[in-house]
Amino acid sequence: MIRPLQSFTFNRLNGPYVIFVKAEMADKTSNSPFFNRLSTTGNTVEMGIENFGDRLYRVVKADVDETVLSKELDTTVGDEKGYIKWNLSYKPYKTYEASDETKIQIEDKLTGNIALRKEQGSDKLVFEGDNYKIWKGRFDDKGNFTDAVEITDGLDKIFTYNQTEGKARCQYS
Repeated sequence: MIRPLQSFTFNRLNGPYVIFVKAEMADKTSNSPFFNRLSTTGNTVEMGIENFGDRLYRVVKADVDETVLSKELDTTVGDEKGYIKWNLSYKPYKTYEASDETKIQIEDKLTGNIALRKEQGSDKLVFEGDNYKIWKGRFDDKGNFTDAVEITDGLDKIFTYNQTEGKARCQYS
């Protein structure tokens, strides 16, 4: 959905002017072309002076980070046992207050030859070492994850695995 053209008119230009416009995504649904991705979009500004033929144009490109959930392989980690590490990042549009009972569940279907570290012959995950970690924090204005606090209690309730379905779940409230 494209918003109508916005116009600003000055009766007299007698000094420098700056116009700040706050914008947000009009479509925040999963149908949006920006949903859950980092994209670049353009914004065109046009300036003209009445009774003066030439007009000035400028297109500004802006990165739009609407990433909600991402999964990235950490290529700096790997060892002779074939262990790999991936990072799941969840950056919600809505943040929840401590008193809110909303539960968020992230489900990851493992494919191919990927297996989680678990007790042999069961779905019980092995939590010692750095097998599974979760941090709670916030994202600052630049998109950096800050104020991170590692959650160490109840990992066996937060992380579960169903070997038959090949699904790992992370549920934290």
